[in-house]
Amino acid sequence: MYDPLTIIILFIFYTGCLVLVALRVEQKAVLGKSLAGNPVVYSLSLAVYCSSWAYYGSVGKASASGMLFLAIYIGPAVAVILWWKVLRKLVRIKTRRRITSIADFISARYDKSSVLAALATIIALVGTLPYIAIQFKTIISTFSIITNQTSHSVFNLGQHADIIILGLLVISTILFGVRRLDPTERHEGMIIALAIQCLVTLIIFLSVGIFVTYFVYDGFFDIFKQLSESQFKRLAGIGTAHSSPYIVWTTYLILAMSGVIFFPRQFHVAVVENSDEKHILTAMWLFPLYLFLMGIFVFPIAMGGLLKGYPLWKADNFAVLIPIYQGKPLLALLVFIGGFSAAAGMIVISSVTLSTMITNHLLLPLVGCIRRLSFLEKELLKCKWAWWHLSFC
Repeated sequence: MYDPLTIIILFIFYTGCLVLVALRVEQKAVLGKSLAGNPVVYSLSLAVYCSSWAYYGSVGKASASGMLFLAIYIGPAVAVILWWKVLRKLVRIKTRRRITSIADFISARYDKSSVLAALATIIALVGTLPYIAIQFKTIISTFSIITNQTSHSVFNLGQHADIIILGLLVISTILFGVRRLDPTERHEGMIIALAIQCLVTLIIFLSVGIFVTYFVYDGFFDIFKQLSESQFKRLAGIGTAHSSPYIVWTTYLILAMSGVIFFPRQFHVAVVENSDEKHILTAMWLFPLYLFLMGIFVFPIAMGGLLKGYPLWKADNFAVLIPIYQGKPLLALLVFIGGFSAAAGMIVISSVTLSTMITNHLLLPLVGCIRRLSFLEKELLKCKWAWWHLSFC
């Protein structure tokens, strides 16, 4: 497999390219040329919904619970039906009331209540930080899979991969979203980079799905035929290990329908970053199409791993492991890059959103109450950086 130094260099190159694109887009925006004000870019940025859980975890979910993973994709697709009325109204309220985050939106409903905004910020912080940690853990765990840990590179980077990757994420987040203060909290460069990451994630996941379905096996029919003759045939139904599968499905659907708009990161890309409400019309068909393409090969990859005899506890990593076991290390590397894109996109957007809410609804009210902290008003940008560092610590 690959040496850690090779992967780190690839990390730096890939992230560096995204940063350069983002900076170029922001330079154009200053000149009045908005490259991010595009319905396709807007629709692709919404795909930050598909974090590393959708990339890796949905395969693990399918391996354990069969078709239940589909609820995570069906829920948002159903919610899209209401977007032209609901999401468009949210965008209009954002523009009229100068909303910068979901905490700001909630407080605006009650005369800009600072207490309610602070409460919403704390809830978002508590709920999002573990999810960010999972994304980071996923990057590190898949890094260890595709690198040759038995042979040490000259600089012994394998033992410090977590620190190096963390540093890259911190730097890229600062450059993407908290490099400067913006009263509207719109970051065109970050959105362009996010759209590219989401597109990379989709293309690579489709590639590994096609490989497993049509090269390891002889298509969908072959997989389902072998599945029906195996001990895993129960996974082909909608039932789960629970006694009330319909209740479980309904719960998953409601959570997914809500999360696609009301996750802090989703609210940011769908509402705060929206520059034209007409872009919602494109998103109403392009985003469900993205979800369909991301979900179509989840079950074949999951069943493909199980039918090959790979252990269930490794199911989350089947997308990486199957190419490795089939002698396709380059494909495994690409899968890793796709997973990194999915995780990094979620981390960057969530971090930018949290830093905005913490600064606006926790730090500034605190500064207003304690005069000794008044000097922080001139250091708000550095405070955003500090909150981002603390969230990972």
